[in-house]
Formats: sequence, structure tokens, C-alpha cells
Amino acid sequence: MQIGVDTGGTFTDLVTLEAEGIRFVKVPSTPANPGDAVIQACEQVGLGGEPSSSVVRHGTTVGTNALLARTGARVALVATRGFEDVLSIARQNRPALYDPVSHRAQPLVADGLRFPVTERLDCRGEVVVPLALGDLEKIKRDLAECKAESVVIGFLHAYAAPHHEAAAAAALRDLGIPVCCSAAINPEHREFERLSTAAANAYLAPLMQRYLRRLHSGLGPAALQVVLGDGGAATWQAAADMPVRTVLSGPAGGVRAAYLLGKMIGDENIISLDMGGTSTDVALIAGRIPLTRETRIGDLPIRLHQVDVATVGAGGGSIAWRDQGGLLRVGPSSAGARPGPACFGFGGPATVTDAHVVCGRMVPHRFLGGRMALRAAAAATAVSSLAAQVGLSPEATARGILSVANTAMLTALRSVSVARGIDPRGYSLLAFGGAGPLHAAELATLLGVSRAIIPPEPGLVSALGVLAAPVIVRAAKALLAPLDASLAGGVPAVVDELCAQVMRAAAAEGELAVTATVSFEMRYVGQSYEISVQPFAPREVLAEATLREVLGTLPTPLTAILADAFTAAHLAQLGFAFPDRPIELVQVVVAGEGTAPVVAEELEKRLLAHAGRRRRRARRRPQALRAHSAAGGASSGTPAAQTVDRDDLLPGDELHGPAVVCEDHATTWVPADFLATADERGFLFLYARPGARQ
Repeated sequence: MQIGVDTGGTFTDLVTLEAEGIRFVKVPSTPANPGDAVIQACEQVGLGGEPSSSVVRHGTTVGTNALLARTGARVALVATRGFEDVLSIARQNRPALYDPVSHRAQPLVADGLRFPVTERLDCRGEVVVPLALGDLEKIKRDLAECKAESVVIGFLHAYAAPHHEAAAAAALRDLGIPVCCSAAINPEHREFERLSTAAANAYLAPLMQRYLRRLHSGLGPAALQVVLGDGGAATWQAAADMPVRTVLSGPAGGVRAAYLLGKMIGDENIISLDMGGTSTDVALIAGRIPLTRETRIGDLPIRLHQVDVATVGAGGGSIAWRDQGGLLRVGPSSAGARPGPACFGFGGPATVTDAHVVCGRMVPHRFLGGRMALRAAAAATAVSSLAAQVGLSPEATARGILSVANTAMLTALRSVSVARGIDPRGYSLLAFGGAGPLHAAELATLLGVSRAIIPPEPGLVSALGVLAAPVIVRAAKALLAPLDASLAGGVPAVVDELCAQVMRAAAAEGELAVTATVSFEMRYVGQSYEISVQPFAPREVLAEATLREVLGTLPTPLTAILADAFTAAHLAQLGFAFPDRPIELVQVVVAGEGTAPVVAEELEKRLLAHAGRRRRRARRRPQALRAHSAAGGASSGTPAAQTVDRDDLLPGDELHGPAVVCEDHATTWVPADFLATADERGFLFLYARPGARQ
């Protein structure tokens, strides 16, 4: 049994791949211990009776939430003498230039927990001052006294030679707490970003290790894998050893699913909209999963390969409120799973979901397939209370809540498209998550995309991406050397060394063959930041990979190939290039990707079978249950909307809005100026009607 489980702020979603098709499960999340909901969902599909060959892939928000809420470990820092305050000094940029009372976020390591060590390497990794082991003996005693729960070691220029950090880690290992070395987490030259990333790893290590051990124990003999922030998967032990890689784990599953679903329908230009209960994640997918190394969680830079997503605090459970100026606001606080939105009946506040109920865009008795009926009266009461505060009618307040939420999501959508010089009109908006289909059509209009797409089972798409995550391993080496003839002999050796590291790491994950991609990060001499280029196509390699296997036969000298590729990339990304200016090779990265557990063809076959079974079940129902009449009306402030079961939409059908399309795990809103059509795989396509006023 292959299982993908994605933990959200309100619900935990499960997808299982079986011989006869796909099964979907959604259960309320358990914020106190998110693993409890994971185990409950797995038990519902009978995991306990399965043999040990079963695999559970898990997308988790534990690490991301701990960084945002600052609920991680008490971390101590061991640094090169004179550089122990790097985390406080950070960069000189000021995010709020004209704010006289702005404050930097506090570093993850408090002032009294930073310990200097006498040692020094130069930028080539040569020893300038030997490591003083006597300093470490005193630090061991200090760490025990200050009750540190984990330690991060960050020495100057450790990226060039990590042996001082490794020796210090060996000296501190018997403390019995996690010890993280900066060069092992991020082997590159920017000491602040390298140390910030390593400090985040140490901050999360005790929490994630406890969480994953307990989850592994609760799942019994099944193998547990964790989806990482780059969209790949790793064993739970590897994730526990380097937990900072799990940051953005959940959004990564959604992006991978959007990429696969786009391939399935032959549309490579996708903007994904993943709207859950707490937040919305958006990404621009132009034929590949977008990655970045410029991630920030709160005010903390995380310098690792991560999916390139923009996140806003606007979800179905986002709380609507009045600010001090009397304006209506939405989020970023969320009602979560308990109490949840007011319509859940647990005394929650007015939220985006309540606004949809008041506007007649959701059918209360159809929520979660009828297993959890919404309380329309409670939603109306909560929205009316907020309406009295802002001086609007309840209906106008509900519409205002939805408009404010749409504006927040539109800002995120523009940040990954228009703000980067990309015209969104050539893209489709793929909307999923429990709340995404309710906003898809309106956001498509506001952004100007050609169409909105609602995939099958939109409320569980992220779990589908988690299920499909392959093993991905990376190895990198900083060079900081001019790109000239003197480098030509060194690069092949570096690539071979990195390939060997990748293959060893892949073998530890159970992969004996991977598709290897080599990236070269370069810049003009004097530039602050580099551009990553991949001049060679990915190649499948085995255990003893060499440069020839990975790159193939080179028709021209390697340095010339790299220079041409960098010039072209610089021109494409920044609009200019200097062909005669000297180039510096900053870093070489080799990424190895294993075989995906679910390929697009297999997924399409299962979805076709699943859609067929749903339609057959729908035809056996009494007509009154399949298509009932108006929701909304004058009292809700919206035109009367027909309510349609999604299973009733056959390929080629056209549904004219306004309409509410119901299914077990999501609801789709089709506005008055839109029409919806379905295809044979169960996808729903929303288009603005020809001649409609936009």
C-alpha cells in the first residue's frame, strides 16, 4: 500500500494508491500532536493490517509552524572567536526603511548562549589558527549549565574545509543533544545565511526528532518517509537528522501535484492556488517544479533548495476582524481545527468559510459529504456580530470578507507572475485545497488568466503530491574560482566527487539509480549574487557515476560551454550581459532524483477509473439527491444559484453560473458570468462566458 498524508491547519488529508484505484480520506487535524490525525487517517484505510512493505509519505507543517511561532528548542551557538554575533548583526538591509519603530526579529540563539572558540581558516580552507580543543572542554561545561537543548557550530570559512567544525562536533557529541555543523547543512560562503540555516536546523531538531519517532512508532511496520521542502522525499531518519529541509513540506506536495496534473491535461503553464484552512500557497509552474534558494520563514533566511511559493495568511479558517482604523481585515490568524469557523458549531469566530455560507456559496448539509453538516445559523450570527462592528449589513460584510481574502491572494499570485515580468494571460489557474475552488473563478478574472481548472478531489490534491514525491538528494561544493582554463581540470573532479556523494545518499534511501542534474552557480566578478545554469540535460546514472556519464561527451571545452550558458541566462533573467567581463564559478550542485512512485500515466489511469466509479454511483442515486435547486437568494445578497453534484457533470456538459458544485471534500463556486465544463478524467474547467462583462 502506497499512502500520502498531508497535514493542514484544519484537516489532515490522505490518498492511497491501490490496485483498483485511488482512495481519499479527510479527518480533522489534531494541533496538539499532528501525528495523531495522521495515524487516524491511516487506520481508516486499514494500514494496521498491511505488511511491512507499505509506505507512508508524509507532508508536515510541524517545522514551519515551529519557526513561525518560535516554539523550537533552546539553541546554543559555538562560533569562531569574534564572529559569535553574526546572527544578530545579519545584513545591513532594512526591510522597513521609513518605519522609525521597526525592529529586527530576534535571532534563534539568545545572547547568553553564544560561545566563542579560538580557530581560524582562510577562504581557501587553509588553517590560520588551529582549533583550540581546550575552549571546547569549557564550553561543554557551560552548555550543561545553561540547559541547551541543541547546539549549532558555525565557523568562518567552514564551507571551504569543514574539518574544524567536524572536530568540534565530535568533542561535543557526548552531551547527548543534537549537534549541527553549518557546513553540513549549507556548504556555501555567505556566513550569515549559512549560520541562519544551520541555527534553524538546530532549533527544530529536538522537536522534529520527537515527532517523527512517535509517528513512526504509531504507524507500526510501515516505512515512513517525509516530504521535504524541495518536493522530494527522504526516510524519516534522514528528515530527523536535517529537519530544516522539511520547511515548506506541505506546499511542496501541492506544487508537485499541480505539476503532475498539468502534464496530465497537456498544460505546462500552470499557476497553482492551494487554499487550505489556514493559508494559501501559490506557485508559477512553467513546465517544471519551481525552486529557489531565497526562502524566508518569517524574518529568517533559509538558504536551501525549496519550492518557490508565495504564501499569504488567507484560508478557509482565516479570521475576519475589524482593525483600529475600522477597516475589515482577514487573517493571518486562523480558527484552526478547533474551534474552527463559527459554522463548525464549536464557538469559533467569523471566518472566510462563514462568509461563503452566508453568501449561499456552500451547501451546509453537503460539507464533507454530509459527515459534518455546517451550522448556517452560527455562521450568520458570527458575521452579523462583525457587521455591527464595521457598520455594514451582514450580507455586505460577508461579501467584504471574501473580497479582502481575494485581494490578499491576488497579491500573492501577482508576486509570482506580473512582479517577475511574466504575463499571466498565457497561464491557467489550477485551484485546489478545500477552499481553492470557491475562489478560483473570481481570482482568474482578477489575474487575467485564460481559465480556472478544478482537478478531481481538489480538497486532497496536496496529499496526492505527497504520495508522488520521489527521493531527491543533493550534494554541493563551493569553489569561488575564476572560470578560465586553470579551472578546466578541477571541475570534472568536483562533479565526480559530488556524484559519488549523491549516489551514496541515494543508496541509503533505497535508490540505486537516479536521474542526475548538474547545476553551475556563476556570477560576474564583483557581483553579489549568482545565477544557476544547467547546460546539460539530466541523465540516468548508476552507482559509480563519472563526469562522462552525467554530462556526456562534450563537443567544446567545458569552460566555454559554461560561459555561453551563463551569458545567455544572465541576458534572459536580467535583460543584459557582459560577454567580455570575467566570470566566477561559485558553486557546483549535483541533484539526484529517484523513480517517482506515481507517474503521470499511472495517475491518469487511476483518476479515470475513479471518475467512472463516481459517475456510476451518481446515476444510481435518486434524482432529487443528484441535482437540487436554489441556494442563496435575496436574503443572502446573491442571485439564486443552482446546486449541482459534481458527479452529475458528464464530459461535454456545460454548466452556466451562478452555480454551486458540491462534492465530498470541496465546493466549487461558478459565478454568474462563468460556465463550467467537465472532461472524462473528472477535471472541471471554468471559463468566463463570451460577452460577459469582466
